[in-house]
Amino acid sequence: MRSLFEFSTDASGKAIATCPLFWDCECDGEDYIHPVTADECPVCKARREEQPDSRVNEVMYHADKLPPGLVGIMESMLEDTGEPIPF
Repeated sequence: MRSLFEFSTDASGKAIATCPLFWDCECDGEDYIHPVTADECPVCKARREEQPDSRVNEVMYHADKLPPGLVGIMESMLEDTGEPIPF
């Protein structure tokens, strides 16, 4: 089964996991994570197709502000994966 998550490292070599169910816009503060169902950030006007997928740990941290259905899918996939998720 193909993983929903993409595993890589950041510039400092720290392992990270991203999820395509959410994406990051250019906004500062806490409202920079958007669901894949949103094509554009209403504040900074960043477009989903031009922005990176969100980091799993950041989605989980802000989960209470995000669509519960998509967060639930991600949580289920986290439980089903045999790979360690970097937090």
